[in-house]
Formats: sequence, structure tokens, C-alpha cells
Amino acid sequence: LLLYPGSSSRPLDATWGEVNGDEEPFTDLVLIDGTWGHARALFNRSPCLHPLKRAVVNADLRDSLYEGLRHEPQGGFVSTLEALGLA
Repeated sequence: LLLYPGSSSRPLDATWGEVNGDEEPFTDLVLIDGTWGHARALFNRSPCLHPLKRAVVNADLRDSLYEGLRHEPQGGFVSTLEALGLA
């Protein structure tokens, strides 16, 4: 399960409990660490990540702890470390 925003991403709490085609629950979580531009480029250059189901954390409940120090592309986006903590 790839923790990465996008049109096919679903909330993590709705996705984590799902069962994949082998009737096994998801046990692995993949995160891409870097700036937003670097993470997007890494995702686009890594075809092995494209077939993974994608999820997002519900960060709308609070602002990033690093607001003002980091530039987020839109509201509700948080750092990789914050996303992992929310997961």
C-alpha cells in the first residue's frame, strides 16, 4: 500500500482493512520521502510503484507542525514523518 496523494488514493482508514486478491490484509506501507517535487518525480520514474493501491492520511484535522518552514502544495498535506505518524 503506497501512502501518496492522487486521484486514486483512498483514506487510509478505509483502505488498510481491505483485503487484496489473495485474501490477505495489507501488511506493508510504502512511503516516498523527499520534497513534493522530488517525490512526484520519483513516483513518475518508478513504474514498480504505479500498480500499488494508494492511500492518504486524514491530515485535514490539523496543520503541519512545520507550517512556515516548509511549503506544502495544498492544505492538508504534511511531511513524510507526520504522515507516517498519522498512519
